[in-house]
Amino acid sequence: MNRGLMHTLVYTIEIDANDPLRMYCGTDYGNIYTSTDGGFNWMLTRVGIPEDYDNERVSALHIDRTNAEILYTGFGGRESRYNLFMSTNAGAAWQVLATPSEWKKHGVLHILRNNTDPPRLFCGLGWFHGIFYSVENDSVWTRILGDHGIQVLTSHPGNASYLYAGASAGMALLRSTDGGDTWSQSTNGIDVKDKDTGVRCISCSPSNPSVVYAGVTGHSHGLYRSTNAGASWQPLNNVAEISEIAIHPKNENLIYISAIGTGVWRSTDGGANWTKLTLGLPTTDVMRVRFAPGYPVRVFAVTLKHGIYRMVDEELPECMFE
Repeated sequence: MNRGLMHTLVYTIEIDANDPLRMYCGTDYGNIYTSTDGGFNWMLTRVGIPEDYDNERVSALHIDRTNAEILYTGFGGRESRYNLFMSTNAGAAWQVLATPSEWKKHGVLHILRNNTDPPRLFCGLGWFHGIFYSVENDSVWTRILGDHGIQVLTSHPGNASYLYAGASAGMALLRSTDGGDTWSQSTNGIDVKDKDTGVRCISCSPSNPSVVYAGVTGHSHGLYRSTNAGASWQPLNNVAEISEIAIHPKNENLIYISAIGTGVWRSTDGGANWTKLTLGLPTTDVMRVRFAPGYPVRVFAVTLKHGIYRMVDEELPECMFE
């Protein structure tokens, strides 16, 4: 079901973990939208974003895990003078964050505020431009992983020292256990002999942080699972072009994945069996999939060029989440 943004090219979506009705999405034309009713209605919220950003795309959104009033957004870098903004009032207004001059040529594809001591703000510029981080929103940025074609970055929900980065060019997956200072390849169980093998998405289970899922592309494509925080991996399926992984916050075995070309898939047993969920979707090219907290389970799919679709998964019994 699509109640808004039907013909909008949506690039990214975030849902407030503490308020399942509050959502944000970033689209083409430099627009950021907010919904306070679970996606039924959307309001344009771009106060502070330059008016001439009509040719830009909002390529990244991130909600601070400790304070949901704080948001970060990144722009695609087509012609933008500034491509990193911050809001301290839940998106009502935005302010520019100082970044290195070289960022003007590249888009911000990933944003992560990691709550180490002191906190670090990470921004991924994608491909071979690396990841940058600043400490406590300082204007000084440090570049890391510049040669590995980083595609995604996430952190362990129970231990901020653990970070995971999905890469291309045969490195596939990297892990840090010291908050991002040092990194090592974490591909035990993933065949990375083919240089086309990469990792596009990574997700950690909120209810069991030792469980991590990774979407692998290329020669060894499919979904992989780790039960030891990324030390080793086991294949679960061979779905190609997995674009996003959503794990239910209370049940590590309930997983939804989106894929370019095959839509949305669901597993209720930790990946042993899968059900394809494409009824009502106008396309099988799905870029993002997200949960809204609470019951019944509400799942949101970001489609390519057809906006956001919502599904209430009434097939799942409430006892799965007790």
